[in-house]
Amino acid sequence: MALDVRGKTVVLTGTFSKLKRAEAEKQLAALGAKIGSSVGKSTHVLFAGEKAGSKIDAAGRLGITVLGEDELMALLAGPKKKKAPARSSRASSSFASLDPKVPGPALTAAIEALPWDDFEADRDLSDLREVLYAHEAAHGITAAHRAATARLRPRATLQHAHGHDVEVSESELSPDGRFLATGSWVGDDYDHGGVLQIWDVRAGRCVNMLRVRGGVGWPDHGGCIQWRPDGKRVGLAFDTNGVGSFDPFGASGEPDSCAYVTDGWNRPPSWAWSSNSRDVYIACWGPNLALGAIVPLVGRRPAPRWCQSTDRSDPNDPHSEPRLHPMGGIDWSHPDRIVGTSGLSHVFALDAKTGKILWEQKAHPPVSFSPDGNEFVMHPAGIVYYDASTGLPNGKLPMHVGAASLLYSRDGARLAAIVQPENEWRAEPGIFIYDRGTYRYSLDVPAPRTDEDETYEFSWRPDGRAAAILVGGRLQVWELGDAPAKRLDIAAPSGGVAYGDGVLVSNTAKGLVFFRDHDGAELGRFRPAIEASGDSPLALGGDDFGSTWDWNPAFPLDGERVAAALPEGVVIGPPDASASVAEIDAKIAWVIDRKWAWPWRWGEAKVWPDAAAAAADPAASASFKRKFGKKGKAPARPQKVKWPPPGGSIDDVAALVEEGIKSLRVRYHGDNYRREFAERVMALGLFDRAAAALDGTGGWPKWDDPWFSARARGETVVAALAWRKGEALTDAQTKTLRRWLEEAEKLLTKKEAKQHSASRPQAMIGAGWVLLGEKARGDKLLSSAIATVDPETNASENRGVVAEALAAVGRIHEAIDMIASGDEKPSWTETRAVFSAICPRASAAELKSLVSQMKERDAHNEFELLDRGLSRLIALKEWDAAVSWLSEFDGLSTTVARLRLAAAMAAAGEPARAEAAMAEELVPKYESSAKYLLGLARVAPERAGKHFETILKAAPKLRKQSLDFPCHLAGAAAALGRLDIAAKLEKGAPNKLDVFEVRVGVLGSLDPSHPEWMAWFTRAREQLEQQRKPLQRMAALASRGGLADECTALLDQAIEMARGEGYPDIVLQEVSAVMAAAGDLAGAHRAFMAISKGMRSYRNGPLLSAAAERGLWAATVDILRQMPQDLNGAPQRGLSILLKATDRDGF
Repeated sequence: MALDVRGKTVVLTGTFSKLKRAEAEKQLAALGAKIGSSVGKSTHVLFAGEKAGSKIDAAGRLGITVLGEDELMALLAGPKKKKAPARSSRASSSFASLDPKVPGPALTAAIEALPWDDFEADRDLSDLREVLYAHEAAHGITAAHRAATARLRPRATLQHAHGHDVEVSESELSPDGRFLATGSWVGDDYDHGGVLQIWDVRAGRCVNMLRVRGGVGWPDHGGCIQWRPDGKRVGLAFDTNGVGSFDPFGASGEPDSCAYVTDGWNRPPSWAWSSNSRDVYIACWGPNLALGAIVPLVGRRPAPRWCQSTDRSDPNDPHSEPRLHPMGGIDWSHPDRIVGTSGLSHVFALDAKTGKILWEQKAHPPVSFSPDGNEFVMHPAGIVYYDASTGLPNGKLPMHVGAASLLYSRDGARLAAIVQPENEWRAEPGIFIYDRGTYRYSLDVPAPRTDEDETYEFSWRPDGRAAAILVGGRLQVWELGDAPAKRLDIAAPSGGVAYGDGVLVSNTAKGLVFFRDHDGAELGRFRPAIEASGDSPLALGGDDFGSTWDWNPAFPLDGERVAAALPEGVVIGPPDASASVAEIDAKIAWVIDRKWAWPWRWGEAKVWPDAAAAAADPAASASFKRKFGKKGKAPARPQKVKWPPPGGSIDDVAALVEEGIKSLRVRYHGDNYRREFAERVMALGLFDRAAAALDGTGGWPKWDDPWFSARARGETVVAALAWRKGEALTDAQTKTLRRWLEEAEKLLTKKEAKQHSASRPQAMIGAGWVLLGEKARGDKLLSSAIATVDPETNASENRGVVAEALAAVGRIHEAIDMIASGDEKPSWTETRAVFSAICPRASAAELKSLVSQMKERDAHNEFELLDRGLSRLIALKEWDAAVSWLSEFDGLSTTVARLRLAAAMAAAGEPARAEAAMAEELVPKYESSAKYLLGLARVAPERAGKHFETILKAAPKLRKQSLDFPCHLAGAAAALGRLDIAAKLEKGAPNKLDVFEVRVGVLGSLDPSHPEWMAWFTRAREQLEQQRKPLQRMAALASRGGLADECTALLDQAIEMARGEGYPDIVLQEVSAVMAAAGDLAGAHRAFMAISKGMRSYRNGPLLSAAAERGLWAATVDILRQMPQDLNGAPQRGLSILLKATDRDGF
């Protein structure tokens, strides 16, 4: 290295892996350097190791040269010195010389004789483990395994792999293939962050789990995990738009260094490491359309060096699109240049030293860059190789067509062209291998299953002489020598595959699996982010002792059982169940230095039946023994209650919501949630809870804002007098209401309250006085509220509240005029609450006026208005008005509403009216006629017969319009007792889908006690397509029929298929919704629990709504308790449930 440090001041910072800092300073001094302790103007060079601190920032500000460990070692080695052999070489390890074939006693003696004082995990552990793997295969587990484990245990901790809260979004092998990094984004608790897990590939076990703020990567964004070229750090796109360097084997999830240069992008930028393992290129817009920045990832605040700016596509139009865009698919393998694509249109290169554009070329996807950065390949009309220094073809032109991806081997000598089925070139699908641009051969692999949108998945072995291919449900290994030879062929789920150090890693939506490459033996299988339904063995009396660790030692064994592996080595089996050593061993491992895994089964493997018994384990910590090892009989574990748990009350929900709101420390939202809480619990008859919230007793803090306090008092009084459910108010309670109104008026005179419009609180205070009998006082405040309803902002909000107040005191016409008028169009966020206040009190004429005025403002097409108005007209038995009401909603589907109206008419003894209400819809013009027929057959079968015959004749034409038609028609036949017709529909169905729909229609209409119900179910079950949607529908029907075992089996199949789909959390929510709609809340909960643990709060809507609608308050509380207690978590969702329980709507 041409660096002379004689007479120059040199400073070192951070840690260095190859020598101690003191030794480095000593050697630098011997070269004539002056060693400084701090960075200043006299400093010439700063050598920065890992975890460099503030010195590197000072160097950046002063323009001082910053170099890394590689430059330091090159300087100290000097031009004539030869590099000594690395001590970490496997060949130098005496631990690798053991003979695994010898009997256990002989190997035990040899292990005890090893130089353990000189043991280095990085050098010795892997070799020793391979010896003992081979010994286990030959002799089973012997004393040799126990002897080695005993030596390692003092420096090891026991660990499971259950760290990810949500599905793994990305994974990446280390450069040597020995480690795998998996990353996941944030779950429903953003502040909890995401997770980075590191896996020892040869062992198939997780060795480190790091909590990363803001999450790792972003859904559907690739390239977010990149190992540094030297393998010592892993780079992450994290925290939305940051890029950082993380120690994969460290204790902290904080980056050594990170850069945020995107100016607030809401997604991760593309980025890449330099071959120097220090700098990164981050592709984003910089000042004046700069095409990204080069950033040295050292120090706390690394300074970006911006690259050349691009010009506009039209130089004469400053608003035209940039000619180039920030790079994607970046490669910085060559030290002199950075190459990548600009969208799909261009590929270009930047000078790594100056940031200037070196060349541009039209892009012809797919584009792939060689690992040494010297060339790249594209597909203009076939495969063409290009010189990366010029962007021009380099003469290698195989020109084979159809490749969807082009994959270089790690040494850059070979290329795999992957031609997928049904490609635009109509080329024969397959995998084609090239050596330095020359075609060698293709591989005889199974064809992808086009009916399942399957593709080839391919991964090179690190040495480039073999490859793993996953296709057609088969995972294969091919040796790629002079001729291809298949060496392994095993079953595996479709998805991704990576070829590590002697191990194949299958990463699919169904989990992570490690296979040994020479025999296909399974080393480990994991389902990240999936929790079991059972209790933790560390839970006691509502307390989870496992939560005292950074990572809870409890982990799922399967979908139901939970075990625990304490770091010190104590293993506890699942409560009320058992688990074998083999089952436990498949999920855990001893971990050394957060880097290397060691099989737990090789030691004294014991599974304690419960925590109390485990307290006798010598390895148990003092705190564990204090918790679980108390003398006397251990407290009995409460019997696990099947879901949904019985009992509970709406007051339990209110108590939980109150607890959550009290914990909020956000001024505006805290007061607003408190206001809503007081009003809603008062409406539910929980006077004392409302009083405590208003008066600041019972642990409630003082109100932050007097305006909110005043408004809350007015609204709560109105709730007590206009909306309240429960017993009549006592005199003392009525006196309290008066006090609140008087206090509210005084609060509005405070300076802080005058910063808001007085219209909303005045309207509710006025309505409260009117309802208390003080009409003059109340009307005066209402008049003031009406007069001030249109300030500069929030007019729509003001009008909504004033309209509610007017409705509460019976001034319905004025309420309608208030919400329908004003300069702004009425907002649906405000009208929902108003409709639920007006409609239950309005006459038919007033409802007509309401919909007419809302229609003039184009604000009528809201289901809240449709449903609330219809309910009122049904209650009034205004049948003609109800039919006319439905015709007003020209932007909504009124099918459900019309069926509800017909059912109400029939129930009121007017079946002819019910028939007339849907007469037009029963004309067989559209497939929906069968749905109306089914509705009429259920409520007025005597009026449905003639329509059945007419629609049946049109069935051949109508069934082509939708699969719903045969289902509804068969359902109508069953409801009318015409199973003979249903059988004919079944027999005459043109395909399997129609047959299934006919059977489902019959099963949905027949009572399960009907003698033919079971026969129809059996036929549907026997010929059921193995697809998720049919499975979940059949599970719901099995539940309806009381077939518990069938329901469980079908539901489990549906859940398993859902996990294999894209966005499994969303799909599992759908499965839960289907079961909840069928009334099977246990099944809905089972599907809900299959959702990744970090996403459940986003996906609990169907289950939570079903529990609350049925008054299952203990179940409701159970779901809410699993949510974060933050603004968007349990308090918000709980408030919505309380509002719904008052039979009102809003937000």
